[in-house]
Amino acid sequence: MVGSRGAGGFDRLRLGSTGYRTAAHATTPVAVIPPTAEDDVEDLLGLMVGVDGSRAAQRALRWAVDVSMTDVTRVIERGAPADVLVSRTGSGRLLVLGTHGRGAIGRMVFGSVSHQCLHHAAGPVVVVPYQGATV
Repeated sequence: MVGSRGAGGFDRLRLGSTGYRTAAHATTPVAVIPPTAEDDVEDLLGLMVGVDGSRAAQRALRWAVDVSMTDVTRVIERGAPADVLVSRTGSGRLLVLGTHGRGAIGRMVFGSVSHQCLHHAAGPVVVVPYQGATV
């Protein structure tokens, strides 16, 4: 678990934050807590998992179910994935995402939902790395 100072603006996006770099390179799940969510961490109301059908998303869902040990409710929304997920962050919700591990070049060319959510979510985000393991 790492905190994020929330240093906004272009420099943060260009240089990256410690939280983002940690989540991008970790081999275990990493929680990044933005300064706006520090008080919410102890009173989490629930969690949500961004799922796109990939093995990385399946791994994140399995991690979330193991951690929460609660029933899963499926919600399907239209829109850009990062925008939809970010709009539901905050208010005591923990966002859990898998990462495909495309690396720096892949993120620059294709973008990354986890990258966007880490930079814009109002609440805590857990990134579960995909390491080629089967779920």
